[in-house]
Amino acid sequence: MIARLPLGAVPPRAALERLIARHGTRAVLMGMVMALLRPGRKRRRRHRMLPTEQISPHLRRDLGLLPHIPAEPPRYWNHY
Repeated sequence: MIARLPLGAVPPRAALERLIARHGTRAVLMGMVMALLRPGRKRRRRHRMLPTEQISPHLRRDLGLLPHIPAEPPRYWNHY
């Protein structure tokens, strides 16, 4: 049952009586109970921002950020 009532045009009691006459007492009561028990709308979660140090160089370039430069350049002679 989907009831669409114009707000403010009809007094609430008359609108409720019209719904009961159209759909029956049990259907209207069950609809009211289900509407009260239904959880509210879900809130939109805020997206978590990644720290800019964890973003890959390709993504940084696409976003227009400067490339990540390590604090100390690697010393290649230490690897051999």
